[in-house]
Amino acid sequence: MPSEYARHIDMNTEKPNSRLDNVRGIKHKDEVDRCPNRSRCVALCGGEDNFCTVRDLTKIESVYHPDEAIYTQDDPVTALYIIQSGAVKTEMATANDVSHISGFYFTADMLGLESLGQERYGYSSIALQDTVVCKLSIKKLTKKGKTGQAFQQRINELVARKLRDIDSHLYRTRQLYTDQRLLHFLQMVCSKISGSNDYGMNTFELPMAKTDIANYLGMSPESLSRAFRSLERKETLKNFNKRRLFQINTDKATSEVLDVSA
Repeated sequence: MPSEYARHIDMNTEKPNSRLDNVRGIKHKDEVDRCPNRSRCVALCGGEDNFCTVRDLTKIESVYHPDEAIYTQDDPVTALYIIQSGAVKTEMATANDVSHISGFYFTADMLGLESLGQERYGYSSIALQDTVVCKLSIKKLTKKGKTGQAFQQRINELVARKLRDIDSHLYRTRQLYTDQRLLHFLQMVCSKISGSNDYGMNTFELPMAKTDIANYLGMSPESLSRAFRSLERKETLKNFNKRRLFQINTDKATSEVLDVSA
């Protein structure tokens, strides 16, 4: 669900069903400072100084509804986007018109890093639920002087972290069983939604369809369904009424993955 802040923005949009009317200008710095996820954005930016640089450059805030594109593959690369609330998937259309899902992003994640240095975005970025993003102009960032250079260094760190995440994902896809890959994925989603790595018993709602999960994990939908049923039989995972609401024992999930991987 979107935050109270996101709902406030949406309610103050004159025509909430219109794509263009979901754009809101930010006139004052304190509007960004009042964001309920400010602390998570400070962590993303690598500290208060870098966050202030982003805050000064953030002039546009947009609300996207499910299945709306924040940007599409082959659009000119003009901005990075920080998710204030919601969830997003990135996907690429392949030569045979089959979509390849490259990742999922949540509150305080940055979109567009994979296309830096290119003229056009290599992926489409699609909202999975009501999502609020802050737009960060790349052109304005390059003109920011020393403060802009400091944040660009942080961007380099985020790109490096993204490369490590991709490498880890490739390893899991090639080396781990379907149950293990699904456990890793659910733990990631759980920690992203909760904003914490405090493992225990957590209840959360998956914002994406199971077909999207199968695509991302490199499984067939049938294999994914078997993996879900296996986790439920082990009581590692509980599904409420066959909906997207799940309860996962992340302590047990972690130990199971370590036992099988040893």
